[in-house]
Amino acid sequence: MRMDMTRIAEVFSRAVDESITVSPYLLKLEEENILCPKHHQFKVAHFCIHLAEEIGLNLVKKTDLFILALLHDVGFVSCEIIPNNLESGILLQHEAMLDHCIIGEKFMRNIKFEYSVKNAIMFHHERYDGKGYFGAKGEEIPLFAQMIALADTLDLQFDLDSLGVNNSSIIEFLRINRGKLFNPALIEPAIRVCEKNEHMDYNKRCMILPNLYLKYSLENVMSLTTTIMEIIDHKSHFTYEHSSSVTRAVDKLAVYYGFEEEKRSKLRIAANLHDLGKIKISKRILEKPLPLTREEYEIIKMHSAIGEKMIREIGSLDDIADWVGQHHEKLDGSGYPMGLKEKEIDFEAQIIAVADIYSALRETRPYRMSLEKEIAFKILKDMADEGKLNRDIVDALITMKSEQIGDKDL
Repeated sequence: MRMDMTRIAEVFSRAVDESITVSPYLLKLEEENILCPKHHQFKVAHFCIHLAEEIGLNLVKKTDLFILALLHDVGFVSCEIIPNNLESGILLQHEAMLDHCIIGEKFMRNIKFEYSVKNAIMFHHERYDGKGYFGAKGEEIPLFAQMIALADTLDLQFDLDSLGVNNSSIIEFLRINRGKLFNPALIEPAIRVCEKNEHMDYNKRCMILPNLYLKYSLENVMSLTTTIMEIIDHKSHFTYEHSSSVTRAVDKLAVYYGFEEEKRSKLRIAANLHDLGKIKISKRILEKPLPLTREEYEIIKMHSAIGEKMIREIGSLDDIADWVGQHHEKLDGSGYPMGLKEKEIDFEAQIIAVADIYSALRETRPYRMSLEKEIAFKILKDMADEGKLNRDIVDALITMKSEQIGDKDL
């Protein structure tokens, strides 16, 4: 099974951009306060690829750069950066800007790129003259970081949606900052990108991106979906290990049921991405310490359908999309979002549902402490007795968890 990692990263990047601009925030850059523009990561990634064409990078390097640029600001998703109680328009000062580079770099560490990408995210706000957050200077800054920094700065300063309108100002800005903000060797290639797009809406230019399609191995794809899982879970203090716990349980159940390797791999990917839709849910709701209102609960219930839609946009992953969309359905029809019943719910989705509920019961939530194993087992058994969960899957999971040594769910 081989998939296109760039498409997975692009769909997720768009969702991150959307979640960031739903509650706009200001960035403290130099002496200016700048509103983060819409579709920021997406535009930066596409500008980087046009720049990569101008300097002659090969296809594999361009593809690695594209994925990095698509995800360069994912550090902002972490609840360590923007607490759930902050209002829109909050000004992110030096510390937050520094932290998002560090957290973003940590997120990228497990993705299996073809080339070394160390510090490409860590240093994406560095200045070429060494006056950036970390004091890296000149060639101490990796080329990918230099390219992302250039595209990132142009979008924040001018908004790349208006590339044609601001073309002369952008070119002047590039030349003024040669050797200051930017590597002198990138200035003329960047100017050529601007000149080629002078009479074209940049969004249209993004739609005709050169073919970057590379078929990646399952190991590469799994590394990307695991990273996406970590980013989603870090949106709330209460879900830091939720999806990884679900994935471990789902994988053990897949082995128990004798699934062949491809089905088992797809199930792990589905478990990694089962809460993908939560990237578009407000932190205020995810971390609310009081009972949710009816309206808030309806918003939470949307996450499985949102995740399904996002995965379908990737293409060639329809079975995984089905399982993600169905993982909150119940056998008696009381689940959501479709109210499906037993024969309408894929067995794989039923496996994810049981693992998901058990994991949630064992974790601390804003409205309650974590529950002991035996209490979680009883709740699962009761739900099976009520016809909500598959009895055989519940029994298999309880047997596996009962056999574990120690209290930590492995």
